[in-house]
Amino acid sequence: LSVTMYRQRQQDHRRTLGVLLLLNEILRGAPVPPITLAAVAAQVAVFLEMIPFLSSRYTQSLCLLPNRIMKRKEWIRLFAPLIMHADDMHLYYNMVSFIWKGRRLEPLLGPIRYALTLLSLAAASAVITVGVSSLLDDFVPGSNYSSQCAVGFSGVIFALKVLSSTYTPEDVWLMGWLPVPSRYACWAELILIQVLSPNASFVGHLAGILAGLLYTMGPLRWIVDGVASIVEGFIGGGGRGREDRDQRQRGYDSASAAPFEGGRTWGEERGGREGYERYTGGLSEEEQIRRAMDESIRQRRQPNYGWNYE
Repeated sequence: LSVTMYRQRQQDHRRTLGVLLLLNEILRGAPVPPITLAAVAAQVAVFLEMIPFLSSRYTQSLCLLPNRIMKRKEWIRLFAPLIMHADDMHLYYNMVSFIWKGRRLEPLLGPIRYALTLLSLAAASAVITVGVSSLLDDFVPGSNYSSQCAVGFSGVIFALKVLSSTYTPEDVWLMGWLPVPSRYACWAELILIQVLSPNASFVGHLAGILAGLLYTMGPLRWIVDGVASIVEGFIGGGGRGREDRDQRQRGYDSASAAPFEGGRTWGEERGGREGYERYTGGLSEEEQIRRAMDESIRQRRQPNYGWNYE
């Protein structure tokens, strides 16, 4: 075996470690709802280069680069990079966080509405990233955000965190040892990630939060509700779909109106808490990610895969 071939195998093994850890997390954890699982599978397929035109060799030509989108109208850059990742651990940690949010939100919204919500948040976060980058370049001296290339699902994940915080306003999130009220968790995480990882896309994460606020404050949610009504009626949801939608709307409004009054959310009133417990095993996002990180460290220490890490 030549040195070149050996190094190539080492690189291939390292490239798939995050995928193996993610698969392990899915198989040994609570059930993953179908739309969430399909979204994860699609992103894993892209990372493993099962979709040729989205392979890693095209990352530079497909990444979300605001100045190319605005000047050359390269619209594919708005959407393709959202399901592409820089490396296996980038994919792994994003998907662990996404799975937790999907386990919480998909049973509450239902698969059709959740799928439409993901699409709307993806589009909104990408467009907002371009707009915010342009504004910052205009008003912040020396900034060059429009020339920063980004890939990853983090913007959508931040948007989902806003939704999760709205539907479960009584939650308290732990940022390490510091308890943070659910309402402010996404902002605290935005700052924390930027401190710990300066190369992270600050604008992309901020755009995700703003997209989440567009949904929770009305505009995006109204669009999703309208399209969901049509789809549910077309596939035979009929009156039941309208009834569910009305119940969700009442629960959403009550959760938004009294974020810290300790009242039950829509999910708890309609048995959603049982569904949430079934999908999450009762673990918070931080607990699940911490467990995944512990498993990652444990797996890295084992020689089962036949390679070592420095």
